[in-house]
Amino acid sequence: MAALRQSGMVGDMTTRDGRCIPAMGLLMLLLMPGCGIGSVSPGARWQQQVKENESPKQGIDFRWTVRDAPGPFEKVVGRAQYDVINSGECGYVQPATGTPTGMTTSMEVPLVKISDVEYKGTVFQDLLKDGNYYGRAECRWGLAAVAVVFRATGAADETRFDTLMNRESLIAGDTVEKFYLDRDYPKVERVPAYPAFGESDVNRYVPAFRQATFSASIRSNGEKE
Repeated sequence: MAALRQSGMVGDMTTRDGRCIPAMGLLMLLLMPGCGIGSVSPGARWQQQVKENESPKQGIDFRWTVRDAPGPFEKVVGRAQYDVINSGECGYVQPATGTPTGMTTSMEVPLVKISDVEYKGTVFQDLLKDGNYYGRAECRWGLAAVAVVFRATGAADETRFDTLMNRESLIAGDTVEKFYLDRDYPKVERVPAYPAFGESDVNRYVPAFRQATFSASIRSNGEKE
C-alpha cells in the first residue's frame, strides 16, 4: 500500500474536482482513505463547505476594454481567483507526505456591458467567508486575481482570450494591457479552445506578426477607502 501511494497511483484516482473515479477496482478504492464510490476525497471536502458573505464590502471596481479587434466578442465573462492564504496552518494534511494541501477556487464576477468593446464589474476581496474545514485552524480567504475571458461567439472550440490583473495591481488602481494576435481569432485550427494569454509588450512577437495584433486592458479604480 505504501508503494502505491509513493508511485502516485492514489493521486491519479482522484479527479480535479476531488471526486473519486469509480469502476477502477475495489482494491484500489480501498487503498484511498475516506474515498468510496461517489464520495469526495478528504482533501477536497472544503469545497462543499465554502460560503459567500451575504453583504461583502471590500469591492474594487474595474473596466475591461478591447481595441482594434479583428471581429466582435459576443461572449465576455469575468472570473476571480481566491486562495487560502494560511493553508499551511489550516489545510488538509496528506497522510502519505505529512504536507498540507493548498486551497484555491474561482468565482464568477458579473459584468455590465457598456458597449460592444467595453465592460465594467466589481470584484470583492471579502466575497468568501473564512472557515475551519479540518479542525486545525480557521482558513482565511484572500483575493488573488481577476480575469476577463472573451470569445468570438462562445463556441467551445474558439480561442479563449484572457486578460488578467493580480490583487496588487487591483488595489493600486493600475492598468494592465495585453496584446493578442489577429490570426488567433476566432479560433486556431487543429487546436480547439486555444488559450491566448497575450503579451504585455507587442515587441515580444516576431516582426511579421506585430502589425496584426489587437489589445485588451483592465483598468482598476483601486481599493476604496
